[in-house]
Amino acid sequence: MDQTTESTEVMEFFKTFANLERLKIAGLLATQAHTPAEIAELLKIKPMLVLRHLEQLANSGLVRQTEQVYRFDGDALNELSRRVLQGSRPAAKMENFEGEDYERKVLKDSFTADGKLRAIPTQQRKRVWC
Repeated sequence: MDQTTESTEVMEFFKTFANLERLKIAGLLATQAHTPAEIAELLKIKPMLVLRHLEQLANSGLVRQTEQVYRFDGDALNELSRRVLQGSRPAAKMENFEGEDYERKVLKDSFTADGKLRAIPTQQRKRVWC
C-alpha cells in the first residue's frame, strides 16, 4: 500500500468517527447487534439519521448488515490498523544506544532488530544489561 492510499484510508477512518452519534452507534454495535429502530430508540435520535450513520459505517467496512440487523466488524478494524500501522515502528539501531561496546553487544545478541526479545542471557553479568 502506498503512502497516499494509506493516508486517505486513515483520513476516512477519522472522518467516520468524528461524529459523536456515529461513534455511539459503533459502540452499541460493538457490544451487540441491533436493528436501526433499536439504535434510534436507545440513542433517542431519528431513525433516518441512524440509517445515514449506518450507511457511512458500512461504506467504511466497519459495520455488516444481515437482513435488518447490523453488527460491528471488529476484524475489519483490526485489518485496517494492521495495514495502516504496518512498518510504522522504527527499527532500533545499536549505534543509537548509549553505553560501552560490551553493553551494545549484549543488547544486540539478546534482541532482534525490531526490538523483540531473542533470548534471555544465561550469565548474570549479561542479564544486568537486558
